[in-house]
Amino acid sequence: MPAPQPPEHHNLSRATLKVAAIEGVRWMALARLAAEMLTVSSSIVLAHLVSPRQFGMLAVAVIVRELALMTANEGVGSPLVQRRDIGRAHLEAGVMLALGMGLALSLFTLLVVPLATTPLFGAETTQLFRLFSPSFLLVAIMIVPLAQLQRELRFRRIGTIEVCGVLASAAVSLGLAFAGLEAKAYVLGMLTGLAVLAVGYQASVPRTLPRWHRREAREIRRFGVPAAAAGLAGIGYRNVDYIVIGGRLGPLMAGYYYRAYTLGVEYEAKLTGVLARVTFPLYSRTEDLDHLRSLRLRIVRLNATLVWPLLACFIVIAPVAVPWIFGARWEPAVVPAQFLAVAGMASTLRNGTSPLILAAGHPRALLGFCVVEAVAYAGTVWAASFAGLTAVAAAVSGFQVVALCAAYAVMLGPMVGVPLRQLARDVAPAGLCSLALVVVGWPLARTLTGTLPALPFVVVVSLACAAVYLVALRTLFPAAWSDLELLVRSLLRRPPPDASRAPLVPAAPAPSR
Repeated sequence: MPAPQPPEHHNLSRATLKVAAIEGVRWMALARLAAEMLTVSSSIVLAHLVSPRQFGMLAVAVIVRELALMTANEGVGSPLVQRRDIGRAHLEAGVMLALGMGLALSLFTLLVVPLATTPLFGAETTQLFRLFSPSFLLVAIMIVPLAQLQRELRFRRIGTIEVCGVLASAAVSLGLAFAGLEAKAYVLGMLTGLAVLAVGYQASVPRTLPRWHRREAREIRRFGVPAAAAGLAGIGYRNVDYIVIGGRLGPLMAGYYYRAYTLGVEYEAKLTGVLARVTFPLYSRTEDLDHLRSLRLRIVRLNATLVWPLLACFIVIAPVAVPWIFGARWEPAVVPAQFLAVAGMASTLRNGTSPLILAAGHPRALLGFCVVEAVAYAGTVWAASFAGLTAVAAAVSGFQVVALCAAYAVMLGPMVGVPLRQLARDVAPAGLCSLALVVVGWPLARTLTGTLPALPFVVVVSLACAAVYLVALRTLFPAAWSDLELLVRSLLRRPPPDASRAPLVPAAPAPSR
């Protein structure tokens, strides 16, 4: 039986979109909080079970999973979410494109990729590449149902399914790691998580069978090909450092870099992902560019206000916290992680530019920027690798800051009307208050190091840093403090009913951007 005709979606009114944003952030934040607690807990246990060398091999091979998520999401999912109106034919063509691409890339990774990875990284790493190959097909199965849920702004359902996927992934990874599979335990756990996501998303929407529709497939490809190419450049940008370090410095140094980058950047990216998962569907439903810029300002400021103090506090406590939590053998990752925390601050804002540019309808411009960025980043990491791991971390942080400024100057200013000078206003609350945090926390940490056990040290210094940050934020930046209060209230309870709580119905059509 053919799938039911999906509802058409146009622009949403400002009041309705505000409610959707609050509810979306609320449910995604609660879901990601649960998911990340599971992820961090399991990663701490796995850090004691899996050697740094095995983590180094995993850091190189995990690019396969990222490629699977990116190619399906940007090539098929984003076009379906971004379009003002879609019909059943778009969904059927999307399923056909996703499955064909997923099957082809799975076979390519299984049979062809080892010809390159074996001479570069060795036979053990190649086994991980092959083990990751089903990722493409699993993501292809789930991507169209996920796009339907995003179009309908059903973030509660998305978050619930993601928590189930993380729980399954953590359980399988831990069980297999205790059995001695090391890096393979991570891979099999990730594949299990993807399988749970595929089943959950498929069960949440009416079934859509693959069917070829030339016109609709062409419309999807017109947006999806440049968006996927931009995503491919972004994947290269995020993984070329692992490839360079693994090839030049060996898997042990790649393992230390993996831990440092995870602490300094990846955990930030997971927090940022709570908003990033919500922003693209919301940006795509705005009335016009003024509405888009207004929504973006609140989201960017809130994102930095939440994430920057965590990274600043991490810089202060890292020398004691990292060896205590992950084990003494990870101590060489401490200083690189402190440098990379600065990269995490910059990427908090940089990562928010891609959904904004896509929602504004400029995938080709994003592609050009990402290609140049990836090539420049690869050259920076390669040159810094001659000086060692710490030099690479410092160079990565400097590059992230420059890339953030370039994104404002080259993309956000000309295409969305957000000039480079806006960057200072975006980061002022989080930046100045985080600086106050470090000024007070750093000497306190130096004084208490060696005088307190690790746990009391981390608790005392973290509470002091949090108090300094919150007092400074409330005193100096009341608007940012109000946004933070609004988020906390929305996480603790549903917003009270008022005139703005209208059903998610379209507003009057606005001129196309």
